Amino acid sequence: FRELFSKESSCNIYSKALERVVEDPRVQDAIGAPIKGFGETSRRGRRQHVAHSSFERNGVPHMRMQFYVQGLRNKATVQLESRRNSTGKLEFRYLFVQLDHYPRTTIVLEDNRAYDPTPERSSSAFGNLALMSNSRDK
Repeated sequence: FRELFSKESSCNIYSKALERVVEDPRVQDAIGAPIKGFGETSRRGRRQHVAHSSFERNGVPHMRMQFYVQGLRNKATVQLESRRNSTGKLEFRYLFVQLDHYPRTTIVLEDNRAYDPTPERSSSAFGNLALMSNSRDK
């Protein structure tokens, strides 16, 4: 119940992403306007929920999501990942629109992956093994 009113809910993230996609002139040119968004299609042909998964990376909650858009001429798949930035504001780590027709062009609406914080060195056994194998190679 709380998820429906949370700014980080999958419904709110979907709405924010769909708004960005619909308003982008490159997407409008590629698939045609008006643009509609929808989730997975069931066997009965009804469109269901938007596929998403939540996870935590370096103590920061993230959500990955995939949904579909259809314009007058073509269809496309939207891929995104959202997270909280250092000020606590929700942002897209990336937001891509991949056209389903040939050529399969990807329209990048937002890509902040280059600004990811550097992960801390792992103290796991796997991390130590990798360091040892590198030292033997020299």
